Amino acid sequence: MSIVGFVGLSVSCKRNQPPEIREIVLGQAITNAGKIHSFTVDAFDEEGDALVYSWWSDQGEFISETDQKKVEWKSPKDGEGERYTIHVRVSDGEFEVESAYTITL
Repeated sequence: MSIVGFVGLSVSCKRNQPPEIREIVLGQAITNAGKIHSFTVDAFDEEGDALVYSWWSDQGEFISETDQKKVEWKSPKDGEGERYTIHVRVSDGEFEVESAYTITL
């Protein structure tokens, strides 16, 4: 007597997708020169990978750590009427995406 059997094995290999930046949110409606402004990035990773953040700007200064989802940035004191761009990079360890927010004081 012989017994023959088959075992089915299905393997699904889903490739890692880059994270997605949905938006950057400014924490307050009124913006003034020399003041502190908060920014929060709404980012998502389809595979649930941990996200790493990196913020930068050519002017002004960050008064919080720049590796967080939410940061605080102090605008230049003499910047009334000027435009500044705040950048964020989000990484899932394999892919990086970037976005920016332009603020007018």
